Amino acid sequence: MFLTSCKAYNMRAAFTVYCILLLSIKVAAQTDSLKFDPNYYERYPYKLIISPFLVKSYNGLALSTPGAKEDISYISNSPAGVGLRVGYDWFSVSASYGISAIDKNFKSKGKTKALNLQTNFMARNFVLDVYFQKYSGMYLRAHNLPAYNAQPYYVRPDIDNKLLGVSASWVFNGKKFSIRPPFKFDGWQKKSAGSFLAGVEYLMGSAQSDSAFIPAAYKKDFAHSNVNMVKYTLFGPNVGYGHTFVIGRHFFVSALGTLNADVSHTQEFSLDNAVNRRWNFAPNIYFRGGIGYNTPAWEVAFSYFTKRLYLSGMSHDNRYRNYNDDCRLSYTRRVHPGKRIPKAVNWAGNIIEKLGLGFLIK
Repeated sequence: MFLTSCKAYNMRAAFTVYCILLLSIKVAAQTDSLKFDPNYYERYPYKLIISPFLVKSYNGLALSTPGAKEDISYISNSPAGVGLRVGYDWFSVSASYGISAIDKNFKSKGKTKALNLQTNFMARNFVLDVYFQKYSGMYLRAHNLPAYNAQPYYVRPDIDNKLLGVSASWVFNGKKFSIRPPFKFDGWQKKSAGSFLAGVEYLMGSAQSDSAFIPAAYKKDFAHSNVNMVKYTLFGPNVGYGHTFVIGRHFFVSALGTLNADVSHTQEFSLDNAVNRRWNFAPNIYFRGGIGYNTPAWEVAFSYFTKRLYLSGMSHDNRYRNYNDDCRLSYTRRVHPGKRIPKAVNWAGNIIEKLGLGFLIK
């Protein structure tokens, strides 16, 4: 009976995410046809975008409580890597490969199996982030090591951390401000401009392990020392602001942040089979920024993205934090695409439109 209700809940939640995603992409597609001021920024959708990059990203799960000397902070073992992004018009593809040799302690941190299909859509007046993530296997940060741990790192291959959902924001001043240049590399902000944002998000996630999250050495310091699984649903409005400062037309510093006023439903599961459920107010933050040099033909940019979810369990003292960080350094060339690439992309686009899904690519 319990498994049946869980499956039904997950199906309803996934359907809700799908509906919000479908509606958001359709709105984004419609608003992408709005005019923009070329005195402030330019777009280059019909140039071939070639962007090699260096990337470092990781997922984390932290537990805290008032009075504890340190948070218990687990992170995924994700080495820095190299990648390549290629795009034309609505179509783009990217891939990266982690280089474990860069981190001499990589093998000591255990293995992390990661499925991260996080992506984003950035129309002129709309920003949409989609999360579909699963990380299995984490390690404890060095300053948290229990005294009885003989290895350089305290490895937890049994910890799984999952996140699914969407976050959408309307950009009020899309005529003069674009957040695309540091992240999509197909635009050039020529004058400083900014915009307020407002929207909504819906997220669901879970973290679980075979034993308690809290190592035995720290049990006395944490009220939720017996918890081995937490599930949560977050939904609510968001407000924010984004701005790009342009120096000499080519140097830029961009930042966009939102505060999400979410309501959360949290479920804590303990090793003694106790289950605690709670509704509460759970604000969280989202930030992305970039700095670089941009011209019509090429761009160099360093970008950073973070999403942090703050949760509480049976009491406000049972605190959890789920976070994702991504840093990358990229070099982009915008070149003539030739004849074959536009022809192939346009052919595929026509098929998509005939299927009634044109709003996904406009």
